[in-house]
Amino acid sequence: MPSPRRRLTRTEAILRALKVLAAPGQVVEVRAITEHVDPPFEKVGRLYIEGEDLVIRSDLDHRGFSIPLLDIPAVLDGDTELIFLLDGKTEAGTVRLSISGRAMNFAIEPFFYTTPLLAI
Repeated sequence: MPSPRRRLTRTEAILRALKVLAAPGQVVEVRAITEHVDPPFEKVGRLYIEGEDLVIRSDLDHRGFSIPLLDIPAVLDGDTELIFLLDGKTEAGTVRLSISGRAMNFAIEPFFYTTPLLAI
């Protein structure tokens, strides 16, 4: 009686398929296989430069916000800076670099926004 076949894991199946697709004698190098997962983020606003400020507009909050462009280098260096209402005087929240260093996080009560640095 033949032994039951073990079911291949997803990674093993992908590796086997890559070996079949490779030309004879061609080496297939696979460093890591990860499944694509849609990020849990949703676009809810936009950022743009207006004059000397980075302006934040949110579809969730009718107020507009700004960060002086002169404060952005400090944020990129790891400091936390203030976010103001568009009047430029009233504090509305804070901005800081994400832990990974690949995004900026905006804490404006009652919301927490994030944007990848590649989008800025």
